[in-house]
Amino acid sequence: MDKMRQMLDNMPTSRIDIHLHRQVARNKQYASKETDLEDWAGLGVGAAYCDIVVCEKHFRDLISRDKFETRAKVISDLSAVARLVDLA
Repeated sequence: MDKMRQMLDNMPTSRIDIHLHRQVARNKQYASKETDLEDWAGLGVGAAYCDIVVCEKHFRDLISRDKFETRAKVISDLSAVARLVDLA
């Protein structure tokens, strides 16, 4: 199992994708929207390689569950970007 974890750590978008799949699988009442697939794909890449990602609240909540850590600071409030980059 350690080798599998090491491999996933070297593939950050897959690591995030698997985390999101686990969170959705745990919630039998999860009702996906038509645009979720596009949001999901963008979130995986953004959270793996960017400094800040702004997304919808439910995706921010999904990605932060189980103390999951990403390279990006994932937020749902666009006005918070200025504070995060010291522009305010």
